[in-house]
Amino acid sequence: MGRSIFATIVGGLIAFLWGFLSWSVFPWHQPVPFEKEAEVASFLKEHVRDNANVYAYPAWDHSEVYDAAGKSKVGPFVYATILPEGVEPNMGRQMAIGVLTNLLAAAILVVLMQNSRQHSFPGRISIALLAGLFLGVMTAGPPWNWL
Repeated sequence: MGRSIFATIVGGLIAFLWGFLSWSVFPWHQPVPFEKEAEVASFLKEHVRDNANVYAYPAWDHSEVYDAAGKSKVGPFVYATILPEGVEPNMGRQMAIGVLTNLLAAAILVVLMQNSRQHSFPGRISIALLAGLFLGVMTAGPPWNWL
């Protein structure tokens, strides 16, 4: 039991650290700013609902978006999460939830590895690597394909 708790804590903290580095240090997730950002922000404030939502342009009515040959009639394509009230500059709550989420994921992975038929360290690590590969494909694949 003690080893499982230790593995959960270490795994959760490593996953959190990797996420922190990936989003704040490495340039992979850097958005490209709009030209005339103030005008874009003004437009969004004027034309979005008062609650946080996911917006798309063009909307999903394919009869109006695509011609008979399947080519788009309109552009640009936008799929965006819009928070009209902005975001809180203090990310303490999000960081705490992030740590807890990573600890939960690590605990699930520990249980998965314990319940596998693999008893050697390399065998259990291969289960963890395959689970990570599965999650990477399932979380990054669909948005990469569709968006």
